[in-house]
Amino acid sequence: MQLLSLIPISLLASTLTAAPLTIELEASGNSTIETADHKVYKLKSNHEVTKIKVSDDKPSLNVTSSNVTSSELKLEYKHRIQQGLKVPANKTVSLGLDSYFRAEEDEIKKKKEEEERKKAEEEKKKKEEEEKKQKEEDKKNGVYDRKGNVRVTFKKETMSIANIELDEIFKRLREACHTTGQCETNDIVIKGQDIGKGRGSDVKNVELTLEPQGSYRESHRDNLLTLLEAAVREVAVCEEYTHTSTCSFTMGYCPSRTTHVKQCKVPAYWGVNIQKAEDKDEGSAPPSIGTNLDLQVVGDTICQDTYKDLAKMGKAVHSAVGGVFSLWQFACI
Repeated sequence: MQLLSLIPISLLASTLTAAPLTIELEASGNSTIETADHKVYKLKSNHEVTKIKVSDDKPSLNVTSSNVTSSELKLEYKHRIQQGLKVPANKTVSLGLDSYFRAEEDEIKKKKEEEERKKAEEEKKKKEEEEKKQKEEDKKNGVYDRKGNVRVTFKKETMSIANIELDEIFKRLREACHTTGQCETNDIVIKGQDIGKGRGSDVKNVELTLEPQGSYRESHRDNLLTLLEAAVREVAVCEEYTHTSTCSFTMGYCPSRTTHVKQCKVPAYWGVNIQKAEDKDEGSAPPSIGTNLDLQVVGDTICQDTYKDLAKMGKAVHSAVGGVFSLWQFACI
């Protein structure tokens, strides 16, 4: 504890706002203590302890020794001790207590700051744990952005659409899903070929059946179709190769022909709706468009693999309609 200095009483005016101090005075030698509000206390014998309350607007004491002996005081307040204050015989000195008040304020402030710091750290840690838990839960449930407004749903089963182009599929879906707010539920059949790789491989005529469904406001129709197409193109696995035809046994001339082929695999169901996460439990159905596809089912995991990097699907959805929409959730069913 730094020794308190003796300062003139004229300099003891204080504007401190701490609560009044109760200090303990222990005197060696007879002395008289007068507080700034003119209360007088006499310390008559060695080691006598007197408690004095000092108001915060007048933090000072006048100490007067007897006319026979000098006095020495020890002040104690909340474990802070100031001792060795000597007052010559028949003299009066003024003791300023400003530092006591400042120390009190500093201690209170420091304690409050430490409590606030610990509280902030605990809240931060709790928030980080909750966010980590939420992210793990979101990842498990296919949630990409909780503030998003688009939900994409694909079927777990993957199927080949042979050499039928996605452009043709979405052309037919746009024709079936009218601006009136409903999709025709009649099956759409698109013919194509499943062409094998290499020379002399099989060529099979196939039919792809679409089963469109959807209900929406007219203003949502184009956005839904654009979002659905962006999501499907993001997951579609396409392969390009060549096919060379051969002839069956014949006596005539039969030249071979090489064809460039592109065939794709996609989920066996596509669906998209525009819906905020907080509205997911409401009774009214959100605007949506979807379709089942029926052709050749193969054992790939296109839909499940999308969970591994939802950011790609999120970017595809976000960029589909000029950044107006963002992916809320992706699901495999």
